[in-house]
Amino acid sequence: MVTVHADTQETVIVLTPNRSASWSQTKILLWILCPFVLLVALAWSLSGAWLILPFAGLEVGLLSYLMYRVSQQSYRREVITITANDIRVQQGLRYPNRLWRLPVPDTYLHVAQGALHHDLPDLTLSAGQIRLPIGRFLNQPDRLETRQQLAQAGLMVCCNRWWQQ
Repeated sequence: MVTVHADTQETVIVLTPNRSASWSQTKILLWILCPFVLLVALAWSLSGAWLILPFAGLEVGLLSYLMYRVSQQSYRREVITITANDIRVQQGLRYPNRLWRLPVPDTYLHVAQGALHHDLPDLTLSAGQIRLPIGRFLNQPDRLETRQQLAQAGLMVCCNRWWQQ
């Protein structure tokens, strides 16, 4: 999801992944699914197929771990602040913890189009030797929106397929 706050002094672009469920909603789903899986495994073990129990426990544990990791990554965010002198990019989970400063005159947005039409374009802020990928968690419409907003903020956009711009 792309959120833009612009005024005369600066433009702030906030990039966040599209999240369909919060962590509390994910926990509710796990509290519903896990007992059901364990109940079915217990019923099978009582009928003599006891070998199902360890696999059911492994399934519940792996499902819980993967749901936690996916939910955690859905809280990532990138904040791009463009002023007259510099571009600040903050990246991290919930509260951005990595900060880069790029000078405005030397910085441009490099858009790498994929070989196929449905491939996602890669967005990279480049300044001298610095190459900073942005919006890797965004879907295609959000990446195109990010490209448009950065161009409207005054950033030069270079594309590897200039004939398809």
